Amino acid sequence: IGTPSLDGLIDETVPPAIRLQRDLNLPAARSEEEALAELKAIMAENKIATNHLGMGIYGTHTPAVIRRNILENPGWYTAYTPYQAEIAQGRLGPGRIHHCMRTIGIAERALELMVQRLLSRTAFRKSLAEHSVWEQRVGEARTNIEMCRLLVLKAAWMMDEAGAKNAKSEIAQIKVAAPRMALQVIDDAIQAFGGAGVSADTPLAEMYAMVRTLRIADGPDEVHNRTVARLEYAKHGGRGG
Repeated sequence: IGTPSLDGLIDETVPPAIRLQRDLNLPAARSEEEALAELKAIMAENKIATNHLGMGIYGTHTPAVIRRNILENPGWYTAYTPYQAEIAQGRLGPGRIHHCMRTIGIAERALELMVQRLLSRTAFRKSLAEHSVWEQRVGEARTNIEMCRLLVLKAAWMMDEAGAKNAKSEIAQIKVAAPRMALQVIDDAIQAFGGAGVSADTPLAEMYAMVRTLRIADGPDEVHNRTVARLEYAKHGGRGG
């Protein structure tokens, strides 16, 4: 583009009057471990507020005048407005990967809560963690979380390398596998807590409701499995997806 360096390009395009003449006042660099430790310390200060899930709390009615002039402001319309549906469809692949990443994070949190509970409670003169049924559940939870994590990573890699159309099968697979896996882990965690697991004293009931809703909001499993199946049929000359 006719400039020897990035600094030269900046000098030619950015007026000196609006450029910062000093270095940014940034904190010292931290390693990933240090940053995570600081974030965990901040998270530890959070307090669990009252959970109104299932207590008759519903969304409010938004008056039409507010919806029309604030939520649907005509001033926001742009030259891209006619293509908004196409743009929305184009982001669904990456959006579904984002949902599945969050779902895996929820499963990790549920497993963490379950393990802490098992190690802190005693039944029949030994900790719950020592009972074989819980060893099986925790082992399966870790295995299933890691399998889903790798499947989501593959779907993201396929989108980067081959595009969303060629990653249809992987995207459909993670939309089925990740929520199913998370629901099983959360359900086991609820079982470990007993009645407390379905109360507002833990986030597990809310987590379960949110992930279960995702299996509807993100499309039913039957539709995603149908996509995967038809793509498999197409490999052998059958009807494609």
